[in-house]
Amino acid sequence: MVHIIGSIVLGVSISALVVTPVVQFLCSIAADFRPSCSMAYKASFSALLGCLASVFIVGDILDASGAAIIVNRNLPGLLAAMPVEAYIFGRLIRHPVTGGVGFVNGYLISAIVTLLGYSVYLGIKMLAAAVPV
Repeated sequence: MVHIIGSIVLGVSISALVVTPVVQFLCSIAADFRPSCSMAYKASFSALLGCLASVFIVGDILDASGAAIIVNRNLPGLLAAMPVEAYIFGRLIRHPVTGGVGFVNGYLISAIVTLLGYSVYLGIKMLAAAVPV
């Protein structure tokens, strides 16, 4: 059990490290300021943990109800994770003068980060399918 939790925390830590410059760039576009690296990392790490927890909860609900056989498990988890991630980004990324960037800017940041992550996932999946075994 400790190995699984450690793997999850390590994976989220590395993912947050990769996402941090993207969050900084998106904040400079959406909120007209560039947060510090530590603020962007904390927000990314917390948002990814919240996203992971909400996906696990939705997956457990789908498994318990028997609907996991009928529906694609990725879409309901993604739809549940987006508001959680947007709320965390909106609360933890703070402008020095005006305070938090808010839910709308957090949702914009969250949507673009999710789309970039999903496109990387699909690219890796297509590359893996193209490699002969």
